[in-house]
Amino acid sequence: MKRALSLAALLVGCMPMTLSHKGNIDFKRYRAVYVQPIALTGDGVFPGNDGASQAYLIDALQRDSGFSEVVGNPNALVDVVLAVSIDVDRSIDYSDDNDDDDYNYGSEYEYEAQLRFVLRTTNGVVLAEGSESESSRDYKEAMEDVMDDVALYFLRPYRI
Repeated sequence: MKRALSLAALLVGCMPMTLSHKGNIDFKRYRAVYVQPIALTGDGVFPGNDGASQAYLIDALQRDSGFSEVVGNPNALVDVVLAVSIDVDRSIDYSDDNDDDDYNYGSEYEYEAQLRFVLRTTNGVVLAEGSESESSRDYKEAMEDVMDDVALYFLRPYRI
């Protein structure tokens, strides 16, 4: 009996597996998205970075999302609008495990990026909303990681 169960388990383990993702919205209906300029707040924000953040998110959505068209032009004809705000707070890490002892006398900044997004139709109907959070000792990495999370939320459907 044990031998039969072991053989059955082995056969089940060798069966093909299908991975799939349907998508969090209907990308056939909502094909084009306008990404609004990103609202940046917090004590860790570098002035003038909102345009670079918007461009980064547009690129990430073009690369990974199910949208056919991702634009930063408010006058473009689109189906949906993505509004994003990011709050970046900076704290100092005084732990002894810092590699850069000369930088800031043994301390190093830690950046916590908290992002909130809302996807609406052009008529204002909310289709999706959520929040993401990432932290890093590098400001740019914290910002990019949290925006990558949004692009992954809108990941294109797949079946493997």
